[in-house]
Amino acid sequence: GAPAVLGARLPGLAVPGQGRRLRLWAGEDVPAGLLAAYDEMTVDDPRPLATALRTGERVVIHDRAEFADRFPEGTDTAGAHGMVTTVALPLFDAQRRPIAALGFGWPRRRPLRESDLALLDTVADLCEQTLERTRLAAAEHDLVTRLAGRLRTSARTAPPTLDVATRYRPAVSGMHLGGDWFDLIRLDGDRLAVVVGDVVGHQVEAAADMAQLRTIVNTLIRLGVPLGEVFPRLTDLIGAGFLGTCVAMVVDPAAGEAAVARVGHPHPVLARSGGTPTPIETAASLPLGMVREPVAVTTVPFRPGDLLVAYTDGLVERRGRTYDAGLAELCGVVDAVRDAPVEAVADALLGRLAGAEDDQALVVLRHVDPAARSPTPFPPQ
Repeated sequence: GAPAVLGARLPGLAVPGQGRRLRLWAGEDVPAGLLAAYDEMTVDDPRPLATALRTGERVVIHDRAEFADRFPEGTDTAGAHGMVTTVALPLFDAQRRPIAALGFGWPRRRPLRESDLALLDTVADLCEQTLERTRLAAAEHDLVTRLAGRLRTSARTAPPTLDVATRYRPAVSGMHLGGDWFDLIRLDGDRLAVVVGDVVGHQVEAAADMAQLRTIVNTLIRLGVPLGEVFPRLTDLIGAGFLGTCVAMVVDPAAGEAAVARVGHPHPVLARSGGTPTPIETAASLPLGMVREPVAVTTVPFRPGDLLVAYTDGLVERRGRTYDAGLAELCGVVDAVRDAPVEAVADALLGRLAGAEDDQALVVLRHVDPAARSPTPFPPQ
């Protein structure tokens, strides 16, 4: 950036930490000893970085004699690491409150002309915009993550013939945070409905749509609406002002089968006992929000020892890779850990299929012998 153009060295960014402490973020070329010298820095520290943050004023030190004159109580940390001229620039939020300070220096005395200072102010402006975007994204990320954490599955225990593991992992970056969900619904006859969905949208808006859709789908299934009618009924109820994908399954261990309705969603994967994991093929359908006609329901055998995996596209889609390649990789991971407990299978899928820029929701089920265990609560999500 501009500091490099001006020949500046050792860039560092001081931001508020816990209490009155400040945290220093620095480039890779900043020596560990220099970072350590700022470990205990507080907002009251007399050194230029803290002063710029505290006062909102730019601090320019032309040489170390000037530092000693202006900061007689301050330790000359930058001078001890070879800097002669140093600058500390305050960074402001939208209300012009100082929220950070940017510092760097030169190993030789540098006369800073008005044009140089104007360029440094431009650097500060660009950093302020980046910090503001980061702050807003972090606030939305925290809000959506807390919202997702409140959306517990409505089922409290698994049927005695099913082992179940669930996972939700919010995106670290990207523009689709908040739209993924899963739900597990106990039905009569020890059946279990499994719903996994993904609403297209940005951040909080997607999370709000997700919460509404999740509630309505849950209600329709509880009321006994046939699986193929759930998605067109959803469109009738709330219109077409949203877009997404979803898969809804009703798993019936007593009958040894699972019914699957899929609208634009990634294929669930079925690993039969002793067989190769394969995606469950269903009839093509429009995405969630565009479905007006009943959806074809595919019924597959699901017998003791079989493993069923439903997930959102964050688990298989990557930039520069096809969906089919991602699905094949997922099937390979399932094959490698198929005999492990369902919790271990879920952990392996999230661990080995890392690198997504989108949310990831995941449900893993295994049909087990009911004599092998008693019903257990679902783990925390």
